[in-house]
Amino acid sequence: MKFFNVDQLISQLTKADTVIFLLRHAERRHITLSDPHFGALVGITPNGEKQAQSFGASLPATGDALYFSSPVGRCKETAAFIAKGRKDTDFDSVNKIPEIKALGNMFVKNIESYTDSLKVDFYKELLNYFDGNKHPAFYPLQETVEKYLELFLEKSKAKWNFFLSHDAWVMPFLVHYLGAKFSKDQWMNFLSGLAITKTEDKLEFYAITGLENGYLSL
Repeated sequence: MKFFNVDQLISQLTKADTVIFLLRHAERRHITLSDPHFGALVGITPNGEKQAQSFGASLPATGDALYFSSPVGRCKETAAFIAKGRKDTDFDSVNKIPEIKALGNMFVKNIESYTDSLKVDFYKELLNYFDGNKHPAFYPLQETVEKYLELFLEKSKAKWNFFLSHDAWVMPFLVHYLGAKFSKDQWMNFLSGLAITKTEDKLEFYAITGLENGYLSL
């Protein structure tokens, strides 16, 4: 699967009535295995701030925009810096970004099993789930992806709509709609994810990245 940058997609994006971005947050600070919150309190780096602002600046300045985020701080920070890049002053600080709780845990069915997965081998467990196998920690992938696509479409009242989440919850959309395959050698990078264009009743799906490469080696 190829990740496109904004310049490569700009003609398709600007022709659409509505554009939806479901993105992983920008570069974050390191998460240690001993962190009892598994990174819930970890923010983005100064470089991540630049990444997000540059991504926003690369988008056309015309058209209204809406921003939504996981309650986790690094997602809200990313949304705010994208807004700064586009000069969307209604959303250019963390306290202006509306939260959608589900963007932080869309696929989690059983929190205890999910926590156990974090402790054992989170990447292995996720990859097994992405391959279509049932997992006690997660809701069925296909049904859940389609459920939340409906939520995104419902919330997307502007020309440009941004939903900031986490790698584990963005990647299932790429798996389902674009047949993406991931591994530890080809994990989804920061500030990457899915772009959806809606023209009348037609939806188009693209893998998109705000960085040079949509893949990140772990």
